Amino acid sequence: MKSITIGSVGTSWITESFISAIAGVKNLSLSAVYSRDSQKAKAFAEKHHAEKYYSDMEAMAQDPSIDAIYIASPNFLHHTQTMQFLKAGKHVICEKPLASNYQEAKEMIETARENHVVLLEAMRTAYDPGLSVIRDNLYKMGKIRRVSFWYGKYSSKYDVFLSGKPQNIFSLECSAGALMDMGVYCVYPLVDLFGMPEKILADCVKLHNGIDGTGTVVMNYGEMLAEISYSKISDSRLVSEIQGEQGTMVIPEIASPSNLKIFYRNGKVEELYTRDCPNNMIYEAEMFVKAILGQEDMTYYQEKSLESLKLMDEIRRQDGIVFPADRKEL
Repeated sequence: MKSITIGSVGTSWITESFISAIAGVKNLSLSAVYSRDSQKAKAFAEKHHAEKYYSDMEAMAQDPSIDAIYIASPNFLHHTQTMQFLKAGKHVICEKPLASNYQEAKEMIETARENHVVLLEAMRTAYDPGLSVIRDNLYKMGKIRRVSFWYGKYSSKYDVFLSGKPQNIFSLECSAGALMDMGVYCVYPLVDLFGMPEKILADCVKLHNGIDGTGTVVMNYGEMLAEISYSKISDSRLVSEIQGEQGTMVIPEIASPSNLKIFYRNGKVEELYTRDCPNNMIYEAEMFVKAILGQEDMTYYQEKSLESLKLMDEIRRQDGIVFPADRKEL
């Protein structure tokens, strides 16, 4: 079978990580890269042995030799760029969060279906085998009463931001901030495993430009409480937990669920799942290939992407965080 050729939009570390991951995926190969800076595009292409490079996005979209596109640009560009490639008949795997808000994501998914192409959110947790293990073992803990998902990392860009130099990841204009970059790793598995909450109470710490640096959300599911806490201005050393009446599941890192254990009330400990995979982006890439080949249906995952953004829209509403993208007409 002919290898699926993919072009990348973006030259940051996350693109480097994705390219590293697809090296281990059958039937997927990097063929082109894009950057607004043609010299940067050329250097990046040469580094990763891509045949072509572009500084003109429309030219890349119209290249018939490219089957698919990986988008790792700032969040506020996800909608515009994804729409451009979908309408050109390209399959798209777009970095998380899929869009700035629910309405953008809804239009993107509808456009993918209209053009009979695959759109996949590069939410690595969603396709990680560890999340399936969590889901399949929830029953062992009895009635679930409390869920705590934590994800916090001190950003490498934060010190530069504090020095007075604007950074995309700490920008309202770029639809960024702690929730969109880190909190999404907590929101997605929560929605995937337990659905939408009945009540939401959110708060955050805002930085000098109005973006959130860290935040906490408490959610009520009727018979269960859930809390998520996320940060880009401090490191979290806490494990995530799912607490049931008969036991507690411990998840060392929610973004890459492995080394999973259940601690039962009777004192027993069950080791559920561990793996040796330092880059779990490989699972999203494998899913992307299967979807393109017609072996997987993206409907479920797209619904969870929409639900996640709907929940994040409400969190931002309570936090008083409004992106320019929220105001534009679709």
